[in-house]
Amino acid sequence: NSGQRTTSNSNSRNISINPHAPYSVSNELWELMQPHFEGSVVTIHNQETPAENQLFKDGTGNFIGMYQAMNIDQTHFIPTGKTSLQSVLPKMQNARNIVLVHNTESNPQDILMANQQAIQNKQTIYWCLCPNANLYIENKMPNIDLLRRYNANITIGTDSLASNHQLSILDELKTIANYFSEIPLEE
Repeated sequence: NSGQRTTSNSNSRNISINPHAPYSVSNELWELMQPHFEGSVVTIHNQETPAENQLFKDGTGNFIGMYQAMNIDQTHFIPTGKTSLQSVLPKMQNARNIVLVHNTESNPQDILMANQQAIQNKQTIYWCLCPNANLYIENKMPNIDLLRRYNANITIGTDSLASNHQLSILDELKTIANYFSEIPLEE
C-alpha cells in the first residue's frame, strides 16, 4: 500500500510506502522497503488473528492453508519463534511514527517491546483500534484495558468496507463504549 499527499504550499510530495501486514511481506521486500521508512509514517496491520502469531512462532496455523489454497509459495518463510510484531517491528526502526492497526492479539511483551523501540529510536507508536472490523473478522475486541495499562498511544480507525459495514469513527467509539463502559468518552 502507498499513500500520497501533496501539500498546498509547495509542489513537493510526501510518499509513504507501507507493508500491508507482517505475513504478506517477504524478507526481500522488507529489505527493499526499509530505506523508504526513514523519517516516514509507516502503517501496518498487526496481530489481527491468532493465526498471524502462530505463523511467526512455529510456521503452522490457518495461514498455511490460505497460502496453499491461493497457490502462494511460502517455502522461503522461516518462523522466528516470536510473535509477528516482535519479528517485524525492528524492521521499521527508522520510521518517525508507526501505526499498528487492529492489535487484537497483542500481549504485554509486544507492548513493552514496542515502547522500548519507540524510546530508543525517538519514534511514536500508535495502536489503531478498529473494533467494528475486529468484530466482523474475528468476533473479538482488542484488549483496550491492556493497552491503557501500558500507556499505549491509542487511536481509532475503521479498516475498510471489506471488513466493516460503515466508515464512521463515531460508530467505532460507540462500540468501544458498549464493550468498555468504564472508559470515559473524553478519553
